[in-house]
Amino acid sequence: MINVYKRLFLFSVLAFCWLIFVLWWADIELSLEIEWIWIRHGTPSNLDLWVISYSPQEQEITWQFDSGFWIEDLMWLVSWHYTTIQCNGLSDGNWSIITWIYLQAWNADPIKVLWNTWNVLISSGLIAYKSIYNPLVYIYKPTDPINIWKANKYQDIPTLKVVVPANTTAGTYSWTIVFSLYME
Repeated sequence: MINVYKRLFLFSVLAFCWLIFVLWWADIELSLEIEWIWIRHGTPSNLDLWVISYSPQEQEITWQFDSGFWIEDLMWLVSWHYTTIQCNGLSDGNWSIITWIYLQAWNADPIKVLWNTWNVLISSGLIAYKSIYNPLVYIYKPTDPINIWKANKYQDIPTLKVVVPANTTAGTYSWTIVFSLYME
């Protein structure tokens, strides 16, 4: 019986050594391709609205960003892309949330940073203040044969409006504005 266990142990040791040898000397090829997207987007730096006092009245804060939400499109194709913007509300961390956050585009058309922008549009709904509680299409380029061989960089410097409801709990409120890019 001991002889069987010795053989089994010896077989296990040899199998383990063979496995180590195969893994040690085996060539495993690993490759990774990183492809250039050709479309980039970015946002202004953080926005710090000032301190306001507690009030039994509704308060409204408006602020224009110092720099813009921008898109750089170097695809040179008849592709489309669009961005959305959203903010689920300002939260103080104690379940108090302010959801009345609105955005208004600075112009009906994006501002040219480089090249041309006549083939890029801002959602017409943003000519006036519009709630960004749910995702809202912001800047977009439609699919159109006229857009081929057009490269551009453009931006919009919008105005943000926050309506603080009457009797809102005192505290520091913060949250994130999400600026997303979708493309063909």
